Amino acid sequence: VTFNTLEHIYDIKNALNETIKALKPGGRLVIGMPFLYRIHAHPYDFHRPTAEWWIETLERMGLNDIRIRPVVWDLYTTGLSISLTNRLWDRFRRYVIPLYGVLHGRLRGGGGKHYPAAAGELISVYTLGYVITATKP
Repeated sequence: VTFNTLEHIYDIKNALNETIKALKPGGRLVIGMPFLYRIHAHPYDFHRPTAEWWIETLERMGLNDIRIRPVVWDLYTTGLSISLTNRLWDRFRRYVIPLYGVLHGRLRGGGGKHYPAAAGELISVYTLGYVITATKP
């Protein structure tokens, strides 16, 4: 399991290879990775690969059952999340924005965890990040 760490490693493919070596056959790799979220820990934030890159890379590394799940809110929340600065108002918005996103998702998704398929596909291209899972054969 690795959450929000691989973007900070320059040689990401080597890190993935070493992680996969540590997995037992049938072991599951779980990765959390930002995508459209603003760069952090500058200058040591190196990678923001697309879902397609992850699929291609993990397949080449011999993994299967690869699943990429976008971490999405609504478009407004995503826009506000990537436009934050360090001003006082922005610090306040950092707490209000997720609440707005949860309420919007509940109303738009009929109270469930997921958006309707058509809305989810539209919003997923504006993902703030991914949860990636794959299995070692």
